[in-house]
Parts: sequence; structure tokens; C-alpha cells
Amino acid sequence: MSHSHLIRYILYFEASPDQIQVEIGNMTAEPVKFKCVEILEMTVQILNLFHKKLQDICASRQKNSIEDIIRIFPDIQQAENDLNQLQSLLDPLALPQLLSIVSFCKNSSRVHRICKGLSFLNKAVSANIDSTLLDSVCAINKKTSGDECALTYEKYRDKIEKPLSDDMLTLFSYYSSGSDL
Repeated sequence: MSHSHLIRYILYFEASPDQIQVEIGNMTAEPVKFKCVEILEMTVQILNLFHKKLQDICASRQKNSIEDIIRIFPDIQQAENDLNQLQSLLDPLALPQLLSIVSFCKNSSRVHRICKGLSFLNKAVSANIDSTLLDSVCAINKKTSGDECALTYEKYRDKIEKPLSDDMLTLFSYYSSGSDL
């Protein structure tokens, strides 16, 4: 596959980072010699495509699903760092919401366990806990819109994560799995 075919592939099919890596691997499997200028031109084209993809994500983050937003990040554990590194390419109004979305995705297992633990505790002792918020957090999945994810996660942070100590959050997280016993 020539470099122009690779660029077209990325443009038309909105390839994920994994797909791009595979296609580049397929491309380099054939012994082809590129001039330095050709490599630089291809790199600039890919960077421009990436920048356009970032702009599209920023512009449509409210309606796009979480899956569509985080697809651009090959490692969710590094996505916050990636966003901070790419800050100059991002819409400044979109950055806080994107950071919230990737933070939720990075910590979603723990957040879900905490909410389930609190929900079980609420049912067991009739505590004054907003079960609607807990249910909303637990309902977030890859198809949830970016806007809904960010709003719900920020409510969770403000009402549950910030007021409680990390030890309490860990206890609630353990309670969610302990209630199955």
C-alpha cells in the first residue's frame, strides 16, 4: 500500500490508532524506499488528519458516544496525559469535558463498584443517599453521550467522591463485591 493509499484509508474510514498501526505495518512489509521529503509529507498529512479528528471530537463531544470520543486514544490509562499534551490543538471549552470523560473511562470499574456498594448500603440501612445518581452513574456505558457522561460523572465527583475520604470510597467499593457473598 502506498503512502497516498494509507492517507486515503485513514481519511475515508476514520481509522482507529490500531488500524493505522496495522496498515502502516502492512505498508512497510513491502520493501519500499521513501525519500525523506515523502516521509515528512506523509507525517504532515497524518498530523493534519489527527488535528481535524480532534476538532471534530471537540465540536461534537456532547452528542458523540463515549466510545467515539475515546477511540482516538490507544491507551485509556494515558488519555488524560495525551489530552494535556494536545491542549494547544483542542478547543479550550471542550478540554474540561473531555478530561472528565477520559477520567471516568479510566476509573469506571472503581466508580461503578463504589456506586453499587453505596446502593446496597442504602437498601440495607435506608441511608439518605441519592439512588437516582447512583443508578445514573452505573448506567453509563460506551454508547452514552459524552455530554451525559461528563455531567453525571461531575455530579458523582461533587456529591460522592469529593466529600468522602479515599478510605470510605474503597470501603464502599469492597461492599459492592461483599454483598454477593
